Amino acid sequence: MKKLNLLFVLFCAISFSMLNAQSTFWTGTTGNWDDPSNWSNGVPTAGVKANIYGASFNVTIPAGVQATTSRVALTSGATLTVADGACLTIENSPDVGLLLDEGPSTVINHGIINVFDSNHPSEHAIEIKVSNFTNSATGTINIDNAANTGIRVASSTLENDGHINIGPNVTNDGIQIGHGTFNNNSGAQVNILGATTAINGTSGSKIFNNNSGATLCIENSNVTTPIGSVTFNNNGTHNTSACTTSGTVSCPPTIPTMGEWSLIILGLIILSIGLVYVMRWKKSSNLAMSMK
Repeated sequence: MKKLNLLFVLFCAISFSMLNAQSTFWTGTTGNWDDPSNWSNGVPTAGVKANIYGASFNVTIPAGVQATTSRVALTSGATLTVADGACLTIENSPDVGLLLDEGPSTVINHGIINVFDSNHPSEHAIEIKVSNFTNSATGTINIDNAANTGIRVASSTLENDGHINIGPNVTNDGIQIGHGTFNNNSGAQVNILGATTAINGTSGSKIFNNNSGATLCIENSNVTTPIGSVTFNNNGTHNTSACTTSGTVSCPPTIPTMGEWSLIILGLIILSIGLVYVMRWKKSSNLAMSMK
């Protein structure tokens, strides 16, 4: 019986450890995403959720960093900044891929945000709730393989000054607005290559402004309804065929950090020492054989 109790305790401990390993929480205040000391369970990796809960939390993904996670959730007024030259990839999310919850929370993107394979049929690749999202002139957002909606703007404002690409494999709405406003500003471009409804609304004010100097491209042949129940103000360019992605659609090469360079150099030193010992051993073995 004691052995069974011990096995049960070990099983519970291992299960809790595995569950905890699937999430990590921001514990710093202002700092860089790639610093392990800022997280409860280390820097997020593929399959690990990143939780940033706190009004004083200000997180930056610096240039040269490729951040990977299964989900990013910001609440209570937290801020996430993706620097120019940085990349955030969210893949295989079990629910909302990138969530900005009430606070308001803020995301400022100067780099690349990829949200791929959002698998929950009733959730969204990106959801902005009572928060603020700015995609700057150097920013690109790429979304594809979403089981529900590409971007949902709820009681919020999304300012797009860069490029947003919603791929052909989005099941429901490409962009969904409820009590919110989507501003596609001068010099910016939104490409919707597939969806049931490219731009749709749910309730309250639901405004999409395609402002002067902006471009909106909807691949009409791959959507059922281009413009749904929204207030659509078009003062820019509105194309309805031959859409292609724009902006930066792939992450730049990773620049090793100082810590990674240290490990690389240490590895080379160990390899060199190992080769010297192997050569000496081989030489001494050959000498011993020749003396027999």
